[in-house]
Amino acid sequence: MRDDKERLRDIFQSIEDIQTFISGISKAQFLKIEKTDRKTFRAVCDCISTLGEAVKKLSPEITEKNDSIDWTGLAGMKDIVTHQYFRVHLDLVWNTITQELSDLKEFVEAELSAK
Repeated sequence: MRDDKERLRDIFQSIEDIQTFISGISKAQFLKIEKTDRKTFRAVCDCISTLGEAVKKLSPEITEKNDSIDWTGLAGMKDIVTHQYFRVHLDLVWNTITQELSDLKEFVEAELSAK
């Protein structure tokens, strides 16, 4: 069974990958990505799925340390890209990956450094 530290590493790697995949892509380009760049679209969705699953499995001791992170929203986004792929709202995904993941990444880095 994976522990919190391994899950935090999975989250960190998923964020790093997403940031690499969208590097140099504007919001306007991203909003069309499902049709214009299927490979990147699928890669970002896969990372969101991995990240969300890891978030779901984190212990309360970790998630309760930072209530400014939308843990439920991240887990819910995983469910959408995995189980309701036809309902993916790219505007919401863009806002999440460009606005929320930096705080999550900072928190995860601090947790990994403390362990």
